[in-house]
Amino acid sequence: MIHRSVKVFTIPSCRWCSKLIEFLESNKIEFHEYNIAEDMNARREMLKIINQIAVPTTVISGEYITGYNEQALKSKLGLN
Repeated sequence: MIHRSVKVFTIPSCRWCSKLIEFLESNKIEFHEYNIAEDMNARREMLKIINQIAVPTTVISGEYITGYNEQALKSKLGLN
C-alpha cells in the first residue's frame, strides 16, 4: 500500500464533492474530509494552499487538484 496524505475540502451541497468522496472510497483511498462551510480553520488552510475558495479541492501529499478530475486523481494517487 502506498502511504500518502490525502485531504479533501468540501461543502455539503456540492455534488462534485460527493462524487469525489465516492471515487476515493471505491478505490479504498484513506482521506480526511474537511467541511469548509462549518470549519473555519479548514477554510483558512485551503486559502493558504490555493489562495481561493473552490470545492472540491483535494490535497495529495502537498499537491492540490481543484474540482473533480478523475484522470488527475488517478495519476496523483498512482491508480493508473
